[in-house]
Amino acid sequence: MSEAKYRVLAVNPGSTSTKFGVFGGEEMVRDWTVRHSDEDLKPFAGKSVFAQFDYRHALVLDELSKAGIAPESFDAVVGRGGKLRPMESGTWQVNDAMLDELRVAPCGEHASNLGAFLAHAIAERAGAPAFIVDPISGQ
Repeated sequence: MSEAKYRVLAVNPGSTSTKFGVFGGEEMVRDWTVRHSDEDLKPFAGKSVFAQFDYRHALVLDELSKAGIAPESFDAVVGRGGKLRPMESGTWQVNDAMLDELRVAPCGEHASNLGAFLAHAIAERAGAPAFIVDPISGQ
């Protein structure tokens, strides 16, 4: 009997890049690193990191489309954990309380705060769960 291979999208938004990859089980199928120049990020200067959400979301969806990968094909989507209150390291399911905390950003703004939002938005399209892994405030 063969083990099922779940299809997972992992998204890692950083300050000057967005990295993401598609996994089939434990095997990486495809990965991307999209660098953001000063010019790319200029429209967001002086704004909350969440001003970049639409830009980064469209970028991920566009790259997936170019590769012939439908967002609806994922069994789960995971984002890089953001600056949350101290919590144990691990995998956490994205929920409204988490999104609210990241939106208000009491622990500070960082591009990784977008990880839960990107995972949530793409997972919704797939009808799949969204997670974050090892929030940067993890213990």
